[in-house]
Amino acid sequence: MFRNIQLTVLRGFMRLGALINLLSTVVYAMVLRRVTEQRIDLKFLYKLGNSAGENHAMLKQVSGDHTMTLKIAHAWFKKFNAGLKAPKTSNHGR
Repeated sequence: MFRNIQLTVLRGFMRLGALINLLSTVVYAMVLRRVTEQRIDLKFLYKLGNSAGENHAMLKQVSGDHTMTLKIAHAWFKKFNAGLKAPKTSNHGR
């Protein structure tokens, strides 16, 4: 009887662990998608000829608190100026 209770609890923890893994994967995918979309938007705005600061302000109007930082926007502008053709994403070990 006690062994059955232990197995039931263990299975519950295993399901909880699987659920946490699934949720973390979904959240990671959502964040990666948002960041990629912002990079693409920034590339579009870059081609219009505005400064990184002006484009960051426009992104902030659209994305609100979830906008990349101005420092990151400047870094992307440097990459665009160096000839980067398309924003690329990396999986950072995933």
